[in-house]
Amino acid sequence: MKLDTLVISIFTFLLTQIGNSQIVSCFEIESILVNGCNFLEGQNEMVRFTVGPDALNTSNLNVSWAVVGNTWTGVCQNPSTGSIVAQLNATITNSCGQILEPSGGVLPENAKVILVSGYTGFSLSSYSFANLAETMYIIFHCSTNTTGNFANAGSGSRNFSMTFGTGSACSDTVTYSPSSLINFIGASVNFTPSGTASYVNYGCTLFPAYDPSWTVPSPLCSGAAIIDLNTLISGTIGGTWSGPGVTGNTFSTVGLSGNQYITYTLTPTCGSPISQTHSVSVIDTGIENPVSIIGDSIICSGSSTILQASEGASYSWNTGETTSSIEVSPVTNSTYSVLVIDTNGCSSSASQNITITPNPSVSFLPDNTAFCNNSASVDLIGGIPIGGVYSGAGVSNGSFNPVSAGSGLHPITYTYTDTNGCNNSTSAVFEVAVCTGVETFAQPELEVRPNPMESSTLVSLKNYVGSDSQFNLLLMDATGRKVFEKRISADVIREGYLLQIPDLASGTYLLMLNNSNYTTVKRLVK
Repeated sequence: MKLDTLVISIFTFLLTQIGNSQIVSCFEIESILVNGCNFLEGQNEMVRFTVGPDALNTSNLNVSWAVVGNTWTGVCQNPSTGSIVAQLNATITNSCGQILEPSGGVLPENAKVILVSGYTGFSLSSYSFANLAETMYIIFHCSTNTTGNFANAGSGSRNFSMTFGTGSACSDTVTYSPSSLINFIGASVNFTPSGTASYVNYGCTLFPAYDPSWTVPSPLCSGAAIIDLNTLISGTIGGTWSGPGVTGNTFSTVGLSGNQYITYTLTPTCGSPISQTHSVSVIDTGIENPVSIIGDSIICSGSSTILQASEGASYSWNTGETTSSIEVSPVTNSTYSVLVIDTNGCSSSASQNITITPNPSVSFLPDNTAFCNNSASVDLIGGIPIGGVYSGAGVSNGSFNPVSAGSGLHPITYTYTDTNGCNNSTSAVFEVAVCTGVETFAQPELEVRPNPMESSTLVSLKNYVGSDSQFNLLLMDATGRKVFEKRISADVIREGYLLQIPDLASGTYLLMLNNSNYTTVKRLVK
């Protein structure tokens, strides 16, 4: 690895520590300088790590290099390494900066450390420590190997691990991909505490001065998505942000408009904080954010609804329509979304879920459909579920008047609306005949006595002259649910059948008597 890679790695180490909290693990590998700026790669590669809450002895350190076959021969601390450290310290111009070798080989708690892959070929002239502004420990590998310990080309991934002591209790392993390295000279890899790799290349300049520079974003729309301010940093990372709409390292334009002054501040270990402030323009969009959609969220099967988006300059619905409102008639549960753009090009979106409610099942079984044109009005029954509305010729207030309807065939409709506002209807044809010279004619009649009933009632069929031998007696509640059913002989129903249901709940019921030739219905109250 080239020597200047070391420079880059150290640079990354120092600057990323600004404002960072202490680690809680035994230690953490934070950066590897994979490709430096000196041809003696095996002597000039570097690894940056931070010690945890307990001191670590370098005599217990073992390293597995990314290049398989390269061996670890321990840490050297001798007059040669001491001379290197003294020369490096002599170049530091900041009074707060110093480089130390660990006393007795022991790295103190929370120490920031650079591991150099060698010392016999270490190049002092390849980089500068002049701007170092804190204490950093340095240890040197006892190796004369000049070939690289980190692969900087090829496919696949490479692993690098460090262990203090025996076992895996104090160990850390990181993985990187050589093909993801940026350029060649100065290529480095940074690692998060969880081991996620990011690839950087700072060139061959070590420990540059703290730089709070950051790039002003293009004008932002009010209510736009939250942006990560750290992505705007062009100088030193690890500082803090402040200003309207700022939370941590994020900036939200919700509730803001006009110029917003945002400040990025670096606080070095030594010296006064330095900062840079820019004005970020926030455009008042004039549209709601998020956009609202007005319209029904629940509709009946077969129905339609109009969805109206809040004000904007242009609209784009997921249906392909481009108007502010659309009429939709979904057949299944559906989601409709709209993107609204204002005159500044700012946009906002919203969606609306529509649930389809099935229409109620409706039936109409009247007790009589044949009348004389001079018959008296009759109350209409037989609509299920109970509680609907009858309509048609001669119908008024739930009664059918044959005189008003006149002779002929008349469709009579029963319409029921449920609690969701969904309705359905069905019809039966009533016939009104001209009965000249006849005042009335006898028709079958279902009698129920007493009605209302208590625990029992007598059901009988009068004036029935058919030859049928069996009838089906059915009792339904107001929703059409069957609560009683029995096959009864014609002789029994003519004389009277005692219907006994002691535990029948109070309410209104429909009593139906029918066979293949005849059907009649009666309202029964309990």
